[in-house]
Amino acid sequence: MVAWTCSTGQIKWRAEWRGQTERFSSAARLVAPGLLLVRRRSERELRVELRDVVTGKPRWRRELPPDRVAITPGEAIDDLLAYVHTPTYAWLDLRKGATLHEHALAQDQALIRDPAGDGYVRLGGPEVALLGRDGRVLQTVPKDTRGIQRLGARFAAGGDQQRLTVLRRPDFAVALEVAGAWAVKDSTEALGPAGVLIFEHRGEREPLRIVVLRAD
Repeated sequence: MVAWTCSTGQIKWRAEWRGQTERFSSAARLVAPGLLLVRRRSERELRVELRDVVTGKPRWRRELPPDRVAITPGEAIDDLLAYVHTPTYAWLDLRKGATLHEHALAQDQALIRDPAGDGYVRLGGPEVALLGRDGRVLQTVPKDTRGIQRLGARFAAGGDQQRLTVLRRPDFAVALEVAGAWAVKDSTEALGPAGVLIFEHRGEREPLRIVVLRAD
């Protein structure tokens, strides 16, 4: 790994890892001011280390099983790759790298950042789980959320070609069920977190149907 100054191209520091000859994938991300979290996964293990972004000096290192997805409290997970069908997310403390909590996913489940706060939501299966920013389970709601296409701060919506269901948060009660091949539009910027827009296109000879729902 090489770090350099963007304005001048001057190299600031270099880092090497043992086992450079084996196949691996790596990613680095700023997780706090001045702190760079480096993830390096091979078939045998996941190596995680926190470095000072200015000096490159390591703060701590961890080695985890290859099925783990290492994240820090409150970190976005949209672009973190999981290399197994049923990954286990591991929240690591930034100070010493200790594991705070772990959460394993089943094959039909997904973990999403909660747009209503700084925690996470597990969707899929027979229940919804609300997790804190450190991965601790705060609440479970008995609700089948398979097929959910979008999770908002006040709504969750999804379905198939025959029916669309909109669930109202926080209890995930059914707010609307409508027949047809409806789709969910990301309309947070226009409507705010309390609204959701759904639409159905029936073809060139039929008018476009649009429905706007608001939590208030």
